[in-house]
Amino acid sequence: MDEVGLDPLNLDSLDSLREIPGVGEKIAGRMEDFFGSEEGALGRIREGDVASLSTVPGLTEAKDSLSLNPSEKTSKPESKFDLDLEDYPNARSLVNMIRACYMQGGEEIRVFSSKGTIVEEKESLRAVPSDLIGGEVVLDRPDEFAIQVLVDPTRFTISNILFRISDLISSMQKDSIEALRSASATLASDASDRGGEINRLYRLMIRQLEISAEDKTVADSIGIKNRLETIHYAIAARDLSRMGYHIVKVAKRVGNLKTEIKPEIMDLIVDLSDTVSDMREKAVKSLLSNDYKLANEVFTNMDKVKKLDQHTTQYLLDKSIKPENSNKLISLTSSLRRAAGHTVAIGDVATNKAALLKRNGSIRK
Repeated sequence: MDEVGLDPLNLDSLDSLREIPGVGEKIAGRMEDFFGSEEGALGRIREGDVASLSTVPGLTEAKDSLSLNPSEKTSKPESKFDLDLEDYPNARSLVNMIRACYMQGGEEIRVFSSKGTIVEEKESLRAVPSDLIGGEVVLDRPDEFAIQVLVDPTRFTISNILFRISDLISSMQKDSIEALRSASATLASDASDRGGEINRLYRLMIRQLEISAEDKTVADSIGIKNRLETIHYAIAARDLSRMGYHIVKVAKRVGNLKTEIKPEIMDLIVDLSDTVSDMREKAVKSLLSNDYKLANEVFTNMDKVKKLDQHTTQYLLDKSIKPENSNKLISLTSSLRRAAGHTVAIGDVATNKAALLKRNGSIRK
């Protein structure tokens, strides 16, 4: 038995997805379709490939969940990556690969060209470290470019990163609504600009989870008890980042509005925004505390969000507001509703976590 009371499961001996406790036909089918075969999916699970597993379509909404324990074996992940410019069709694909190497735990990422120089790509490459927490340029030559990542993985706990992302989204959302109330395009712009920090924190969190899947010392330091938790937290991090994406859209739409908002419309939007904020806070807390009752409150509030969104949309259409303004406001409330949807997905993850612990007696009635 491990620290949370789950039965030991040797990942290397798995022959079928259905052998994993908690995996049903639906989620097994999704994973097989996504990775091309059952063996492909099993390979990702054995490797603890959190980033790939967290991108399986529909996994955030699935009621099934994977039940995995960390292998007794621990090994330091590959920390150096050499990327040949000639392997990538354009600078954007190269930059995406550098970010992926960072999230895989890379400590040094080197770019070179097997056929010539990398001068034309330097502008894009030099901007990359600003996207990566702890990233610094350590080599910049016509034929070679290298980034070193100076991050102590034991210093950033999962709970701390989750709360930082949540708090950042909260401040962006509050400022966006205040910008709408005061017709301040400057405040709206400032709120949307903070979206880049959410992406930075998301990449850091996936990096932490990837490293913890291979290094038990790091896992213990950042609050990870078993490999299953890395999958749960990776899914939750993705949903939080998507929520941030929708709040950025809210801020941008506020900045593009050219009209004063009537008090009755403002009240409806504030009510909707406050409900979404409450859902986000409860979803994150339920995930970290395994509080399935708190997660249920998130699910219940989604009905309120849908009704507020519908009511606001109908009100805007009935009041003969100029189409260009009503459409922007409808898009704004729609973005808030989509953000709320991601809090429900986090609540699903929290419920699955709590169910596994409860099944094994770790949560008392």
